[in-house]
Amino acid sequence: MGTRTFAIGIWFASLLVAFARPAPHVIWEKPPETIDNQYAGTIYTAHATLDGYDFLEIEARLDKTSAEAPNVLLRLQTNHGVPFDRLTDWLNVSPYVKDGWQLGTFQTVRVPINAFRSLPPSPSNDGDDPVKRFVNKFGRINFAGEETEDYCKSVAADRYTLTVRKMTLTATSKPVPPTAIFAVDTDVLAVVFPDAADAKALGDSLTLLRQGKPVPMADLERWFVPKWFGHGRTREEFTFYLPLKEALLPGETYGVRFKGSESLDPQALTFHFDPLVRKTPAIKVNQEGYALAGTRRYAYLGYWAGTLGAIDFSEHPTMLVRQEGRPAFTRELPIEPMPLRPEARGPDGTHDQSGEHVAQIDLSLLPEGFGYYLVLPGVGRSHRFEISDLKTFSTYYVLGRGFFHQRFAAAKPAAYTSWPREKADHTVAYVWEEQTYSTGQFPEGGPTDQPLTIRGGHHDAGDFDVRPQHAQIASALMTLVEFWPEKFRDGDFDIPESGNGTPDLLDEALHQLQVWLDLQITEGPHKGAIRPGIEASSHPDAENLFFADEDYLTYWTPRPDPNVSAYIAGLMAHASRFGPIKDRPTPAQYRSRAQAAFAWAKANGAAEPSLMMGAAQLFAAATTDEERAPYRALLEGPHGYLNKLPSYSQFPSNGLLHFFWLLGNEERYQQRWVAEPLLSYISSPHADRRLRDQVVDWILSKSEEHAVRNALDDAALEPYRSCGRAKSHIPWGQASSPSSALHVLCAAVANRYASDGDQAKAGRAKRYADALSLNADYFQGCNALGYCWITGLGEHHPQQLLDMDSLAWVDRFGHEQVPGLVSYGPSSASKSNHDRIREVTDKHVPPFASLPEDRMFADVWPLIPSSEFTINETCLPALMTMAMLLPDRDAYSESALARVRRALRASHVERNPGPESYPGFPPVPDCDH
Repeated sequence: MGTRTFAIGIWFASLLVAFARPAPHVIWEKPPETIDNQYAGTIYTAHATLDGYDFLEIEARLDKTSAEAPNVLLRLQTNHGVPFDRLTDWLNVSPYVKDGWQLGTFQTVRVPINAFRSLPPSPSNDGDDPVKRFVNKFGRINFAGEETEDYCKSVAADRYTLTVRKMTLTATSKPVPPTAIFAVDTDVLAVVFPDAADAKALGDSLTLLRQGKPVPMADLERWFVPKWFGHGRTREEFTFYLPLKEALLPGETYGVRFKGSESLDPQALTFHFDPLVRKTPAIKVNQEGYALAGTRRYAYLGYWAGTLGAIDFSEHPTMLVRQEGRPAFTRELPIEPMPLRPEARGPDGTHDQSGEHVAQIDLSLLPEGFGYYLVLPGVGRSHRFEISDLKTFSTYYVLGRGFFHQRFAAAKPAAYTSWPREKADHTVAYVWEEQTYSTGQFPEGGPTDQPLTIRGGHHDAGDFDVRPQHAQIASALMTLVEFWPEKFRDGDFDIPESGNGTPDLLDEALHQLQVWLDLQITEGPHKGAIRPGIEASSHPDAENLFFADEDYLTYWTPRPDPNVSAYIAGLMAHASRFGPIKDRPTPAQYRSRAQAAFAWAKANGAAEPSLMMGAAQLFAAATTDEERAPYRALLEGPHGYLNKLPSYSQFPSNGLLHFFWLLGNEERYQQRWVAEPLLSYISSPHADRRLRDQVVDWILSKSEEHAVRNALDDAALEPYRSCGRAKSHIPWGQASSPSSALHVLCAAVANRYASDGDQAKAGRAKRYADALSLNADYFQGCNALGYCWITGLGEHHPQQLLDMDSLAWVDRFGHEQVPGLVSYGPSSASKSNHDRIREVTDKHVPPFASLPEDRMFADVWPLIPSSEFTINETCLPALMTMAMLLPDRDAYSESALARVRRALRASHVERNPGPESYPGFPPVPDCDH
């Protein structure tokens, strides 16, 4: 059984909490709001979960002006699919109005929650049962004089109004049953309760029964994790760990009992313990599918059980692997403890960042295809997984669509998404010449006399801005398409540009580049200069959720910046090498703009590393020796940029080999160097051979040091092989999708031009593929918390990212968050004393500050260091990883890939909100209750 790492006594007081039901929860209260049948028919209310409650109470009053009673109809709308109102069901509330309406006085309409659960399946939603999707959501009240399709527009002869002032959820006296039950060891059972006032007190009487008799157990342990449902209310998931004094017996039926359970159906509190069926979060696998490109594949075993501490699995020598649909297929695989660097070992022998005893299971000999799952004998099974390139493509597809959903200054037509926005957002930014971007957010009340039209870019998290580091998206994606054209197709992402003859990955890169074209000055004394982004005076207020096109803030763009101009010049030159593309500038226009931007940057004091970036791309894009000559002199001359490369490329310990900040002092340029543009230089047939070899060797050595060894070599190994992540602590934004993909991209290109033999190149290429594949496994479930960090993918993924558009969809329509966004994940920065963060962390048991860093996470948007994401820091490395793992286009037919896309859009991502998830462990849909 697990080693205890936290004292039990401090929790004794929680056992004395009085047994009580949740207090009535007011979900909507405003000054009385009136519906007049002659004009309007809608009052918008907040979404709320109905779990744990029995009635919805509406305080309302009806007034009419005529003597005859009108034909009234009060309806509640439940949303179980969008766009907007196309996929909704209506509940007639009139039968719950007792003794008729008392005109002119407020009365309570008490609607049973079961009435929502009785809504019929919706034919417009392909026959899906709305109960399984949005039974816990309700949207708005509608009132009308006629029961017609167009009731909001109808005008009855009589005039009457409905006034609503309050809506409240109430509960009866029965306790809430468990929502999940699973084992984490043969003698440790976990029982999970949803948020309720009585949940903390359940430990006072919680017992486990077998054949009607209590199972002996030690003192109860806990892990309480906050969850957030908005509108000023935090709820928690209460997990109780039952350390048993005897092993759980497969095939037996057990019962959970606690004080007050006599009023519940006993069947709701019983479960059949079958380790072949019941999932355990102790086994971590890639929940989407292991890539065929890599040769090293692992599952992991490890669990940290709150106040009980780490579970010791040393008594489990083997794991079973089984194949779906083939009961006869069973193999035994050894469980091997993972080596730990001495400095990463805690005092009790656990990994200091995860708090776990981590072991690995080698899956490399399993054949491709099929659906597998692992079974830990006497404990439980894993999530399903595959070994398949089609699964690699499915993750690539969802991540690519995440970029489409984060487009700045663009509409999202309903034909392309179930999260549509027909109106483009943020299409205007105002010039503010007195401001520089490096000073941060702007003061309020800036000038609005010089508007600029904006048509591109990507935004991230809850922020609607464009920052210089976002430009890295264009650089990386164009590099992928340039060097691996055989991997990418037109139509890969089902976006508006699909069908234009250009790979969708390149279309997304050019959408990013478009905003920089719009921010370029095209005439006057500063011709060619590029303004370094778009910013407001503050971030939007996440308490008042809204869509991007409803943003109330004003956005400005500051005076141009030489370093940004030099870098963007390189991106424009890069774009010119792809030939003519529909609805985009011609190659000649791209080169002309790049030359103007570079000339202005050089004349206005851009730093040499930035100029090197622009010059390298312009050198590769030049079409004649005459056009190439000035850039050759800057790069290759005796005092050229490439001969100074070592002085430009000093790396900090984590060695981020990518564009991060282009603003700041000279020291920042020495610490952050862009390698991608140099890849185009070394690929040019006109490059100096000596300099080319130097650049190639340098890129290969840095990539090996910072991206590959962490994943593959025991000397640098981290549990779960978290490629490229910092070893000493988890900085903000680096836990879920490490940036090692950028190193490997550079290495893979440089490897083509290395001067050594084919055998050495092949060996390096294999190591790069393995590092990428292990990185993909890490962010798709092979991590301490067992999360697939990509929204909409895997069985256990984040559902409360701080993404304003997504949260607005959740809040207004009960939709799941936009898929394809990559959470920051755990972060030590979450120990902040910021009021909003502490609103979450103060509810945690054990105390949040005492947690191992890999557990400093809660799936709630106010925990910003964990719940945010950035399009360039988390989404881009994940997309690049999957892009480089794709097979060539001819490995699968277009029809096979089209089937994958259709399936994802129709069910797995676009429609299905997914199972309820609990922070720290996966849902257990196989529970008998």
